[in-house]
Amino acid sequence: MPLWINEETNTKLFQVHIPRTAGRYIGNNLSHNGFGIYNHTNDEIINDSVMFDAYCNSFDRTADDGGVQLIHWHKEIYSHYFDLTNIPQISIVRDPIDRYKSVIMKRWHDDGKMILPRFTHDNWFRPQSDYISEETNIWKFEDGFDNKFWVWLSNIVGTKITEKTKEFDGKSLKLSEDVLYKIGAENHKEHQLVVDNKILDQVKLFYKDDFDIIQNL
Repeated sequence: MPLWINEETNTKLFQVHIPRTAGRYIGNNLSHNGFGIYNHTNDEIINDSVMFDAYCNSFDRTADDGGVQLIHWHKEIYSHYFDLTNIPQISIVRDPIDRYKSVIMKRWHDDGKMILPRFTHDNWFRPQSDYISEETNIWKFEDGFDNKFWVWLSNIVGTKITEKTKEFDGKSLKLSEDVLYKIGAENHKEHQLVVDNKILDQVKLFYKDDFDIIQNL
């Protein structure tokens, strides 16, 4: 959930970052378009011990005591710390089943073991509906990130933003018809993951509101 600012144009943008929806790819391109992170909340968070203990103690990714990284804050938290009046807000939403599979594959080690603490505590499972508000401009992940996306984003922000790179953290975003979000090594098997029907029914129930959001876009 970075708050971005372009110092040259004094343009601000709030990015609601839902895990596994290309958030870092978008953020990297914002950086290449002259935007920098404008978060001035660290001191307040540290001084607010209740919030810090409840939400912000997972900067160490090996920690097993829960918490949510700042980049993955949902509305309940970011609305507490940010005054977003007159600041455009965006977010990417994704088919809930595909996002669920992506989370599982991302958190699965080569040795077949899950990274359970961060997997369960860092908002990876949280419904997308918990992140967005009535002020959030929403783009559907499945619509891709071609020029139409960048025109959409530019119109919201009020300044031209273009794709400068497909890379983030040394990895490359790859879009294709069969695998919409495939990162890194060629042996990534997200699209081959089979989910048991009983589990799938529970996933659909858990993300009911997310399906409603997707259908209304």
